[in-house]
Amino acid sequence: MASLEKALVNEIKSIVKIFPIFAQQGTATPYSTYILITDDRQRTLNENHTGNIEEVHQIDIFSNTYSSLKTLKTSVINKLKAIARTTISSVYVQDLAVTNTFTLYEDDTQLYRAMIEFKTYYKEE
Repeated sequence: MASLEKALVNEIKSIVKIFPIFAQQGTATPYSTYILITDDRQRTLNENHTGNIEEVHQIDIFSNTYSSLKTLKTSVINKLKAIARTTISSVYVQDLAVTNTFTLYEDDTQLYRAMIEFKTYYKEE
């Protein structure tokens, strides 16, 4: 697990259980999952790596009730916003922006789900 990923997981697990990509069937709610959607290692014009990385992540939160989901979603978003321009686990996060959120109900699992997409910018160690 990359150091920024590990740091993000540690921050979120203080709010809600979190698993990479998916949770096992039967996992007690509430819980969340995360996935790295893209990562872009920025380069100079002559193709040298600058050390700067832009990543897009998604966190999905699952809960039995809509009110619990809304509370968890707000807490996770506030935690993410607080990470921008701070150092977590020896990684300086230059910026972190929540770019998209939405909420839905999944009939097949009978759970409420909130999706939070965000971008991080940081310098690779």
